Amino acid sequence: MCKSIGNRSWQSPSAVIFTLDCMAFVVAFFFSVCFWHVNFKGVEFSFHDLSAAVGLARLVIYIALVIFASILLSVHYHHYGWRKPFWGQLRELWQLIIIVAILDLAITSIAKLVFSRGMWLTLWLSLAIVMPVFRWVAITLLNRFGY
Repeated sequence: MCKSIGNRSWQSPSAVIFTLDCMAFVVAFFFSVCFWHVNFKGVEFSFHDLSAAVGLARLVIYIALVIFASILLSVHYHHYGWRKPFWGQLRELWQLIIIVAILDLAITSIAKLVFSRGMWLTLWLSLAIVMPVFRWVAITLLNRFGY
């Protein structure tokens, strides 16, 4: 299933796809925070203001949801173990993003945290775009290198 080149078996297709999925979650989060902060609070933004801009509880909830989504992609959808067609993966990715976005909204509302609905929408819409693009890049790179 996984090609091993010498002693580099850690470079499996699953590890590449998992890494790019995690990067997609991080990129979407920072895009959302930077977009809202620059457009509505001015152009001076430093990443030291991240906890003040988003809130520590909101950040912890997002990290927990990212871990939950990664486990769900691995265990339920088998994205890191089986080779599936891209369009099937895309449908499952969008289903997962919708489920996790609604779960995020529910947890944040139940906890009565102050949050921007616009930032929430920007975060999950950007993830719905960034994650399939990163997945496509991963699959293209893996095909190019013969995996």
